[in-house]
Amino acid sequence: MTQPSQRRIYVDYDDVVTETARALAAQLRREGRWAPEFEDIREFDLHVSFRLGSAEYDAFMARAHRDEELLALEEIPGACATLRAWLDDGLAPVVVTGRPPYAYAASRAWLDARGLDDLLLVIADKYNRFTGDPPPGVSVAHLDDLRRMKFLLAIDDAPPALDFVASSGLCPALVFDRPWNRAYDPSLPRARTWRELNAIVRKMVDAAGLEPATLCV
Repeated sequence: MTQPSQRRIYVDYDDVVTETARALAAQLRREGRWAPEFEDIREFDLHVSFRLGSAEYDAFMARAHRDEELLALEEIPGACATLRAWLDDGLAPVVVTGRPPYAYAASRAWLDARGLDDLLLVIADKYNRFTGDPPPGVSVAHLDDLRRMKFLLAIDDAPPALDFVASSGLCPALVFDRPWNRAYDPSLPRARTWRELNAIVRKMVDAAGLEPATLCV
Protein backbone atom coordinates (compact mmCIF):
# COMPACT_ATOMS: atom_id res chain seq x y z
CA MET A 1 0.00 0.00 0.00
CA THR A 2 1.24 3.48 -0.82
CA GLN A 3 2.29 5.37 2.30
CA PRO A 4 0.80 8.85 2.95
CA SER A 5 4.24 10.49 2.80
CA GLN A 6 4.52 9.51 -0.87
CA ARG A 7 1.60 11.76 -1.77
CA ARG A 8 2.04 14.73 0.58
CA ILE A 9 2.23 18.09 -1.17
CA TYR A 10 3.42 21.17 0.71
CA VAL A 11 1.28 24.16 -0.32
CA ASP A 12 2.02 27.65 0.94
CA TYR A 13 -0.98 29.73 2.07
CA ASP A 14 -0.39 33.42 1.33
CA ASP A 15 -0.19 34.27 -2.36
CA VAL A 16 -0.58 30.64 -3.35
CA VAL A 17 -4.03 29.92 -1.91
CA THR A 18 -5.06 33.48 -0.98
CA GLU A 19 -4.57 36.88 -2.63
CA THR A 20 -2.65 38.25 0.34
CA ALA A 21 -0.36 40.82 -1.27
CA ARG A 22 -3.29 42.46 -3.04
CA ALA A 23 -5.18 42.59 0.27
CA LEU A 24 -2.21 44.08 2.13
CA ALA A 25 -1.82 46.83 -0.47
CA ALA A 26 -5.55 47.55 -0.32
CA GLN A 27 -5.41 47.73 3.47
CA LEU A 28 -2.58 50.26 3.32
CA ARG A 29 -4.62 52.42 0.96
CA ARG A 30 -7.65 52.23 3.27
CA GLU A 31 -5.40 53.46 6.05
CA GLY A 32 -4.42 56.45 3.89
CA ARG A 33 -0.96 55.19 3.02
CA TRP A 34 0.78 54.73 -0.31
CA ALA A 35 0.92 51.21 -1.73
CA PRO A 36 2.19 49.85 -5.06
CA GLU A 37 0.04 48.17 -7.66
CA PHE A 38 0.26 44.38 -7.51
CA GLU A 39 2.49 43.99 -10.58
CA ASP A 40 4.89 46.56 -9.11
CA ILE A 41 5.55 44.53 -5.95
CA ARG A 42 9.00 43.35 -7.01
CA GLU A 43 10.51 42.70 -3.58
CA PHE A 44 9.22 39.97 -1.29
CA ASP A 45 10.47 42.05 1.65
CA LEU A 46 7.48 44.30 2.32
CA HIS A 47 9.66 46.74 4.24
CA VAL A 48 11.01 47.59 0.80
CA SER A 49 7.95 47.10 -1.41
CA PHE A 50 5.60 49.03 0.89
CA ARG A 51 8.22 51.59 2.00
CA LEU A 52 7.64 50.91 5.69
CA GLY A 53 10.09 51.33 8.51
CA SER A 54 10.62 48.46 10.93
CA ALA A 55 8.23 49.74 13.59
CA GLU A 56 5.61 50.70 10.97
CA TYR A 57 5.92 47.29 9.34
CA ASP A 58 5.53 45.37 12.61
CA ALA A 59 2.44 47.37 13.57
CA PHE A 60 0.93 47.03 10.10
CA MET A 61 1.46 43.27 9.96
CA ALA A 62 -0.10 42.88 13.40
CA ARG A 63 -3.20 44.65 12.07
CA ALA A 64 -3.11 42.56 8.87
CA HIS A 65 -3.18 39.34 10.90
CA ARG A 66 -6.33 40.22 12.79
CA ASP A 67 -9.04 37.62 12.35
CA GLU A 68 -11.31 39.87 10.32
CA GLU A 69 -8.55 40.65 7.82
CA LEU A 70 -7.54 37.01 7.36
CA LEU A 71 -11.12 35.82 7.01
CA ALA A 72 -11.77 38.44 4.32
CA LEU A 73 -8.92 37.29 2.07
CA GLU A 74 -9.94 36.29 -1.44
CA GLU A 75 -9.07 32.94 -2.93
CA ILE A 76 -6.67 32.74 -5.86
CA PRO A 77 -8.93 31.35 -8.60
CA GLY A 78 -9.02 27.57 -8.68
CA ALA A 79 -7.11 26.99 -5.44
CA CYS A 80 -9.85 25.52 -3.28
CA ALA A 81 -11.44 23.43 -6.03
CA THR A 82 -8.03 21.95 -6.91
CA LEU A 83 -7.15 21.21 -3.29
CA ARG A 84 -10.56 19.56 -2.89
CA ALA A 85 -9.96 17.42 -5.99
CA TRP A 86 -6.53 16.36 -4.76
CA LEU A 87 -7.97 15.31 -1.42
CA ASP A 88 -10.81 13.43 -3.08
CA ASP A 89 -8.31 11.63 -5.32
CA GLY A 90 -6.29 10.42 -2.34
CA LEU A 91 -3.46 12.94 -2.53
CA ALA A 92 -2.46 14.68 0.68
CA PRO A 93 -1.95 18.43 0.24
CA VAL A 94 -0.79 20.16 3.43
CA VAL A 95 -1.02 23.92 3.80
CA VAL A 96 2.30 24.98 5.35
CA THR A 97 2.23 28.62 6.39
CA GLY A 98 4.65 31.03 8.00
CA ARG A 99 1.81 33.05 9.50
CA PRO A 100 2.25 33.71 13.23
CA PRO A 101 0.84 31.02 15.52
CA TYR A 102 -1.90 33.31 16.84
CA ALA A 103 -3.32 33.41 13.29
CA TYR A 104 -4.03 29.67 13.29
CA ALA A 105 -7.71 29.83 14.27
CA ALA A 106 -8.68 32.32 11.56
CA SER A 107 -6.51 30.53 9.00
CA ARG A 108 -8.21 27.25 9.85
CA ALA A 109 -11.67 28.83 9.72
CA TRP A 110 -11.01 30.25 6.22
CA LEU A 111 -10.29 26.77 4.89
CA ASP A 112 -13.18 25.16 6.77
CA ALA A 113 -15.64 27.69 5.32
CA ARG A 114 -14.63 26.54 1.84
CA GLY A 115 -15.19 22.85 2.40
CA LEU A 116 -11.58 22.05 3.27
CA ASP A 117 -12.03 21.02 6.88
CA ASP A 118 -10.10 17.79 6.17
CA LEU A 119 -7.08 19.67 4.78
CA LEU A 120 -4.14 19.67 7.19
CA LEU A 121 -2.87 23.14 8.18
CA VAL A 122 0.64 23.47 9.61
CA ILE A 123 2.15 26.62 11.14
CA ALA A 124 5.87 26.45 10.34
CA ASP A 125 8.71 28.68 11.47
CA LYS A 126 10.02 29.02 7.91
CA TYR A 127 11.91 32.22 8.61
CA ASN A 128 13.17 31.49 12.13
CA ARG A 129 11.37 34.50 13.55
CA PHE A 130 8.75 33.13 15.95
CA THR A 131 9.25 34.02 19.61
CA GLY A 132 7.31 33.13 22.71
CA ASP A 133 4.87 30.29 23.19
CA PRO A 134 2.11 29.56 20.68
CA PRO A 135 -1.54 29.70 21.80
CA PRO A 136 -2.88 26.60 23.59
CA GLY A 137 -3.55 23.79 21.14
CA VAL A 138 -1.38 25.28 18.37
CA SER A 139 1.89 23.59 17.43
CA VAL A 140 4.74 25.14 15.49
CA ALA A 141 6.62 22.94 13.03
CA HIS A 142 10.37 23.27 12.51
CA LEU A 143 12.63 21.86 9.81
CA ASP A 144 12.96 18.42 11.37
CA ASP A 145 9.18 18.19 11.68
CA LEU A 146 8.76 19.05 8.00
CA ARG A 147 11.45 16.57 6.99
CA ARG A 148 9.58 13.79 8.77
CA MET A 149 6.52 14.55 6.64
CA LYS A 150 8.46 13.52 3.49
CA PHE A 151 6.78 15.74 0.93
CA LEU A 152 6.56 14.83 -2.75
CA LEU A 153 6.68 18.53 -3.74
CA ALA A 154 6.72 22.01 -2.19
CA ILE A 155 4.73 24.85 -3.81
CA ASP A 156 5.67 28.35 -2.64
CA ASP A 157 5.93 31.90 -3.92
CA ALA A 158 8.43 33.37 -1.46
CA PRO A 159 12.12 33.29 -2.43
CA PRO A 160 13.26 32.88 1.21
CA ALA A 161 10.91 29.91 1.64
CA LEU A 162 12.04 28.39 -1.64
CA ASP A 163 15.64 28.85 -0.49
CA PHE A 164 14.70 27.09 2.75
CA VAL A 165 13.23 24.15 0.83
CA ALA A 166 16.29 23.90 -1.42
CA SER A 167 18.95 24.29 1.27
CA SER A 168 17.27 21.79 3.58
CA GLY A 169 16.83 19.15 0.90
CA LEU A 170 13.21 18.93 1.94
CA CYS A 171 11.81 17.98 -1.48
CA PRO A 172 11.61 19.33 -5.04
CA ALA A 173 10.15 22.83 -5.29
CA LEU A 174 7.73 24.54 -7.65
CA VAL A 175 7.44 28.33 -7.91
CA PHE A 176 3.95 29.83 -7.91
CA ASP A 177 4.44 32.84 -10.14
CA ARG A 178 4.19 36.27 -8.49
CA PRO A 179 5.85 39.57 -9.45
CA TRP A 180 8.42 39.32 -6.64
CA ASN A 181 9.75 35.93 -7.78
CA ARG A 182 10.01 36.49 -11.54
CA ALA A 183 13.82 36.53 -11.37
CA TYR A 184 14.02 33.52 -9.06
CA ASP A 185 15.83 30.37 -10.23
CA PRO A 186 14.63 29.84 -13.82
CA SER A 187 15.55 26.15 -13.64
CA LEU A 188 12.64 25.41 -11.30
CA PRO A 189 9.20 24.50 -12.61
CA ARG A 190 6.78 27.42 -12.42
CA ALA A 191 3.00 27.73 -12.53
CA ARG A 192 1.08 30.94 -13.18
CA THR A 193 -2.34 29.53 -12.34
CA TRP A 194 -3.88 26.67 -10.41
CA ARG A 195 -4.80 25.04 -13.72
CA GLU A 196 -1.12 24.94 -14.65
CA LEU A 197 -0.21 23.85 -11.12
CA ASN A 198 -2.67 20.96 -11.21
CA ALA A 199 -1.28 19.74 -14.55
CA ILE A 200 2.28 19.71 -13.16
CA VAL A 201 1.26 17.89 -9.99
CA ARG A 202 -0.71 15.27 -11.92
CA LYS A 203 2.33 14.61 -14.12
CA MET A 204 4.51 14.22 -11.02
CA VAL A 205 2.02 11.77 -9.51
CA ASP A 206 2.04 9.76 -12.73
CA ALA A 207 5.85 9.83 -12.89
CA ALA A 208 6.06 8.62 -9.28
CA GLY A 209 3.86 5.67 -10.14
CA LEU A 210 1.08 6.66 -7.77
CA GLU A 211 -2.55 5.96 -8.52
CA PRO A 212 -4.33 8.65 -6.50
CA ALA A 213 -7.88 7.59 -7.27
CA THR A 214 -7.24 4.23 -5.59
CA LEU A 215 -5.49 5.50 -2.49
CA CYS A 216 -6.98 5.66 0.99
CA VAL A 217 -6.22 8.74 3.06
